[in-house]
Amino acid sequence: MEWIQATIEFLSSEGWFLILLLGIVLVVLALYFRYQTLKLRHSISQLYKINENCQQDALEFFHQSWPLLNRSGCLELEANVNWFGETFKISKGSTLDQTYLYAFTASVDDMKFKVSAYLSYSGQQPESIARVILITFQHILEQDLMLKQSQILISQKRLERYQLFVQHEIKNIAQFLQLLSDQVQTIEAEEACNKLMNRLKASVPFMAQRAKRTLSQTYQPSQVLQNEWINIESMILDIVKVNALAAQIKGEANVYLPRELMLEVFKNILNNFRDHGSGSEVLKIRVKKQADELSVQIESSEISLQQVPIERMFEPFWTNSESGMGLGLFLARELLKQIDGLVTFRSNTENQTSLFEVSIPIKDVLNQ
Repeated sequence: MEWIQATIEFLSSEGWFLILLLGIVLVVLALYFRYQTLKLRHSISQLYKINENCQQDALEFFHQSWPLLNRSGCLELEANVNWFGETFKISKGSTLDQTYLYAFTASVDDMKFKVSAYLSYSGQQPESIARVILITFQHILEQDLMLKQSQILISQKRLERYQLFVQHEIKNIAQFLQLLSDQVQTIEAEEACNKLMNRLKASVPFMAQRAKRTLSQTYQPSQVLQNEWINIESMILDIVKVNALAAQIKGEANVYLPRELMLEVFKNILNNFRDHGSGSEVLKIRVKKQADELSVQIESSEISLQQVPIERMFEPFWTNSESGMGLGLFLARELLKQIDGLVTFRSNTENQTSLFEVSIPIKDVLNQ
């Protein structure tokens, strides 16, 4: 009975304080975990909102997510990116402390992010806010890459359907020419001839415009590439004249390569200067042929080209031109892959110039 009495005396003196303190601790812990839960929910919601504002663009999402990741406990974020043939590195933050490394790779076809994120050691716990937010960031990035790829595939399907439209236009133009031929052969009276001429004056300009528009969309690389001797200087000069560009061409080269493919490559590259340039600049074009390689450099000082992000330069369906589709440089690079060639872009901020360089191996081709 003595211990019971001692317990009663303790509770009546000091025990109530301990019970109260324990209750306060439990309430504080409950409030803390609720705060952490709300913070985590808000951060994840903000990540999705950032991605929505970026229109699910993986590169923009990566850049704009960094402040939120940093506030959530990510000390440093690095990524080696391969974006449609362009390779570059993105670095955010810095730390010299001992940290926990969380690494992942997000990759879909020609888009790849190899990411290294550095967290404090508390971040290695699976339930830590920094770790959960970073995993969410990874999943959103992967979803954006898959969405980008699906958009490209959908666009390709649309182009295929458009190609059917082009074929239908060609059929209409051919039928128009056939009908015109039949009418010309049956005309005898002068009055009928005058009526036909009046109809032609009204219809031929319209059909000529349709034919011009249709022909500009009908190029398709041949499945079997036919090589022939090409004078690169002469080919480039023809394209320059057609696009009403001014250029100084130095050097020449005769190479044994597919003419149609090479023509389309340089048309797509030079069209950028027509679409983005002022038209008054003189392009500097250098053609150089070595024993095992053809090199063509096209240099420009137009500021508008420098305003295009380098990592976006060869991305399909990305353009800042109102008239373009964002396919020219992408197609040029894809075409060059068929002959193991490459086109690269460099921008020099010191002298305000931009440079495209086309390199094609020719080691297996005998000199003329």
